[in-house]
This record gives sequence, structure tokens and C-alpha cells, in this order.
Amino acid sequence: MEFPPDVYKGVCFKRLTNRFDGAFTLIELIVVITVIIILTGLVLSTVGYAQKKGARARAETEIAAMSAACESYKADNGIYPLNGDTNTLDPTMNFDPTSPPPGQTNAYSNASLYLYEKLFGV
Repeated sequence: MEFPPDVYKGVCFKRLTNRFDGAFTLIELIVVITVIIILTGLVLSTVGYAQKKGARARAETEIAAMSAACESYKADNGIYPLNGDTNTLDPTMNFDPTSPPPGQTNAYSNASLYLYEKLFGV
């Protein structure tokens, strides 16, 4: 004997009908939002790392170029480039690389500017 789909051996199964069957539960929404926030955090931290790595690579490239230019200058002239303010005979000359007070320069900043001007023809 065939039973209708709703009746099986004397037991009637009531179909669960809900007009909101296609909706998400609150737990599902919270889980999805949490996963999205975690993935966003991972992506943003990776982007920051990539930017720092790129800046470091650029700085290393520029330092290598300056070093090569200094070596080329030495090969041509026999000495490294000197600053006009540099007195190589003065052993007490202060080569403090810290920033000088505003409006003033020190031997270190003058040497850097001189080297930059000579290497790049500014």
C-alpha cells in the first residue's frame, strides 16, 4: 500500500512552513561579519608590511647608488668627494650627525648637501 508523502505508517508528518525560510539567522550573520573583519585585518596588515618592505628596498637601492657614485668619484680623482667646509687636518672637528638647531647647519649636513650637489649636478 502506498502512503501519501505526508503520512507514513500512521504517523502524520507536518511540513514545516515558514515564510522566512530564505533568511539568515542572527548567529550566521555574526559569524560571517566576524570572518570578514578577520580577513580585512589580515589584508591590511599585509599591505602595511609590503609598503614598508618596498620603502626599505628603495632606500637600499638609493644607498647602493650613492656608494657606487662615491667609488666612481674616487676612481676618477683618487679621493672621496669632500665638502667645502670639511677641514681634514682638524682632528677636533665635530661630525655630530644629529640635527642642528633650526636655521643652522653642521659639518654633517653640509657634507651631505655638497655630496648631493656634486653627484646630481644640482
